[in-house]
Amino acid sequence: MTKQEALNILVLIELVYPYFVIKDEAVAGWLGFCEEMDYQTVYHKFLRHIRSSPYPPSIAGMATTSGSTMAGSDCHPVFSWMLEYIPRNSPK
Repeated sequence: MTKQEALNILVLIELVYPYFVIKDEAVAGWLGFCEEMDYQTVYHKFLRHIRSSPYPPSIAGMATTSGSTMAGSDCHPVFSWMLEYIPRNSPK
């Protein structure tokens, strides 16, 4: 996956999960691992994820790398997203 394709995924995440802001560290992580991932596979995993979770996906959850371990991959799924996202304040 190219860096532009990774950015497209990140934009989709913020569109689908508007109450969350992606941390700078997470963006750097996505861009750092993007060359090891396949765009179509990540995109289809993301589509499945949005149907099943009210929380944004973690890099580890979307990773398509073979045999690599990413930070937060051993966390409980509900909490792993907290390493990569900040809740956005809702408008009043």
